This record gives sequence, C-alpha cells and structure tokens, in this order.
Amino acid sequence: MGGAGPCSGWGVIYTSTDGVIWTWQTMGQTMYEVIWDSKQFVTVGGMISRLTGGVILSSPDGISWKDLPVVAHSDETTFNTISYSGDLYIVLGRGVEWGGSYKEFGFLLTSNDGKVWNTQYLPPAFYSLSDITWGNNQFVVVGSEIWTSP
Repeated sequence: MGGAGPCSGWGVIYTSTDGVIWTWQTMGQTMYEVIWDSKQFVTVGGMISRLTGGVILSSPDGISWKDLPVVAHSDETTFNTISYSGDLYIVLGRGVEWGGSYKEFGFLLTSNDGKVWNTQYLPPAFYSLSDITWGNNQFVVVGSEIWTSP
C-alpha cells in the first residue's frame, strides 16, 4: 500500500496508495478506527440501533473485507476503538440493553489471534473510555481519565 492505507468514517472505508488520491467503498456500518497489525488491516465499528451491533472486519489489502466472528453482546453495541500490541488485540465497546429497563454497559474485547474474542465488562466509572493505543510496552486508555496497563 505504499505510504498510506485505509481510513474509516461514516459507513465508508477510504484507501490510498499515496495519501493524495483516495478511493472509497461503502461498508454498510459506521467504522470508527482501522489499524494495521503487520499482516492485515482490522477495523471496528457499528451503530447503536436496534438493527445493527458492533462489527470487526479484517482485510489483507484494505479493499476486500471480511467479518471477524464476535459474539453479540446485545443488538445495540458498538466497538469504538482498537489497538494491537503485537500479541494482543483490545477493542473498547459500549452497548445498551432494553430487557425491561434501560441498561448501558461498557466492555473490552481481547484476542490473541483476532478470531476468538473474550469479553470483560467494565464498571460504570469506565463507560467514558474513548480510545486505546499501544506504545512503550503498555496500553494507554483515555476517557475522563488516563489509564495504563503493562
């Protein structure tokens, strides 16, 4: 892909080989972030609505995308951001359940291979987490506060 790759936004993935000329393709859901893990692009997104849930897609070239299997947490989940350490993927997500009463929840998805995902639900104080990155041998998560994890 040269010096540029895909970027995502309101239901569209944009790709470029030079960072100047961009082409786009419709994805059907809003994709919030895309990363490169040295073998493939991985993007996360979804819309909080009763029709769609969170989605994780992968692509070797930024053009052809396939769904990565993720267990649905509810019909109204979205995956906001993703990071990769070289050994571990982490996705931050939020969701809503309506079963008799409104319940908002936050969660982390973790995976060593991008195929099998484990869920860790977050306490309400962590629902505001909005981004995650890997650097200097640690994950850094931001929201209303900054958190690190070795």
